[in-house]
Amino acid sequence: MNEFLNTVDGILDNFNDSEAQSAIAEDAEKYKWLGAVPYILPFFFFVPIVLDNNSQFCKFHANQQLCWLIIFLAVWVISAIIGKIPLVGWLIKTVIVIALLACMAGLAYGAYKGKAIKIPVLGDALKVFK
Repeated sequence: MNEFLNTVDGILDNFNDSEAQSAIAEDAEKYKWLGAVPYILPFFFFVPIVLDNNSQFCKFHANQQLCWLIIFLAVWVISAIIGKIPLVGWLIKTVIVIALLACMAGLAYGAYKGKAIKIPVLGDALKVFK
């Protein structure tokens, strides 16, 4: 199990924003649960920012969680459409759902560990909470 978590940490380090990491480091331990839970329940992306509007950790993860919600909904709709195709569509939809769950778990784990995991492309483009 420890080897698996080390592998996950290595993968997440590829997406860790070192500049943001230094800005959020002081709040990471205090708000790690608050940063992790909305990745699992994407519609609650606003909770970290509501509970502490001054925390850089909460602002960073609220932005990333909003990006995750947008991506999650878009991919979910696409997978539902693809799922209508007999047999092949169901297989593709299953793979997409498993990938979404893996991403969700990885993002939540990264936030819990206090990392500044930035979602590629959209994570830089969308900065609602400053």
